Amino acid sequence: MLDGIGEFREDGDGSWTAGVWLAARKDGIGVSFITGDCPPGEREAAFWRRVSGQWPQLWKSVLDDLRRELYFPSDEAADKFFSAIRPLGFTFHDVSAGNEHWEIQVEPNYSEHFLRIVMRGMHYEMNCLDG
Repeated sequence: MLDGIGEFREDGDGSWTAGVWLAARKDGIGVSFITGDCPPGEREAAFWRRVSGQWPQLWKSVLDDLRRELYFPSDEAADKFFSAIRPLGFTFHDVSAGNEHWEIQVEPNYSEHFLRIVMRGMHYEMNCLDG
């Protein structure tokens, strides 16, 4: 049990998942850390606390960057998408100081594709679409 996260379950592929409370969303969300054979520790918990503590400002910044990159046929279509977008889960690939790499899975789909937002530290790096 980690402070700020809770109990993890091993998913069998080197990832460990927990359900956490994200106050800004007012509900639970899935958090997964790719840590191999060792369960997440204090380093991972500290990074999660950093993300969740900065979430409202961080999310606004991410959406601003995403809005500049995605194409929409009209302002109305963009407004509809951005009023509906929300995080579904987080996957943390590396939380080593200075090398933090993680993703935010979101809904709704963008142009019939699943959308993932790739982060470096506390900054938007790029978006990825399936298929």
